Amino acid sequence: MKKQKLPEIKKVDCSVEGIIEIISDHKRIISENDSALVIIIIAGWCGNCQIMAPILQNLAFQYRGKIKFVMVDADTSEEIGKAYDLDVLPLFLFFNKNSLIDQSKGTVPSSLLNKKMKALIEVSSNNKSFN
Repeated sequence: MKKQKLPEIKKVDCSVEGIIEIISDHKRIISENDSALVIIIIAGWCGNCQIMAPILQNLAFQYRGKIKFVMVDADTSEEIGKAYDLDVLPLFLFFNKNSLIDQSKGTVPSSLLNKKMKALIEVSSNNKSFN
């Protein structure tokens, strides 16, 4: 059976009126971060990324002002993929200050991401451990 190629989109457009920022320098964002941060690694050709885009947009609206959301294109920033053992897209990286505290891979139910966002806010505001 011939493998069907998904239509390519220029970017998985999750940028929502400046709520989700698209970056290329993840190290700078992490080192300068002083609160709750979610980095989402995506690719334009990724079907799972396209599926997750509306969920991500909703979460970004829900948590705006509480969590900073940034996206990194895996194809233009291969270094981040190597740094976080990227094997499935999208990859969600949850940071408190500049420390990675959790991650999720692939298509993830919005309820699970919501739970992780709430836990991230709690950790960030109380400096508790994530577990």
